[in-house]
Amino acid sequence: MKTAVRLVLVAVLGVILTFIMLALLGKNKVSLDIPSSSSNAAFAAEYRITGSAILVDLTYENENGSSEQHAKVKVPFSLKFEATEGQFLYIAAQNDGKSGSVKCEILLDGIVQKEAESTGAYTIATCSGRFKH
Repeated sequence: MKTAVRLVLVAVLGVILTFIMLALLGKNKVSLDIPSSSSNAAFAAEYRITGSAILVDLTYENENGSSEQHAKVKVPFSLKFEATEGQFLYIAAQNDGKSGSVKCEILLDGIVQKEAESTGAYTIATCSGRFKH
């Protein structure tokens, strides 16, 4: 019983920390001067969630730079959109079950740029970054 309570507390703390981080990032947007051959170069971006978990709770930065949250999303999950060079990309997936694994990936032009995996009850996998061509 104590183990289950600890797992739930850890999961809740993880979600709270994720929201705090997103709130701070949203208030303090920093523009990066990334040298490139063309300004505002576009990527075909994709967020991908896989693993043995059945359902996940998602938080991600959408193509407009706003945060979105979705509960009880079926795995696998994929979201494709156009992103510009230097744009902040973020996705976090929390396992909504008592067991299983969750893997997140950020792909640009079909190539994996970031990936993370977490295994266990209510664990969170988080991927983020700013990318250039």
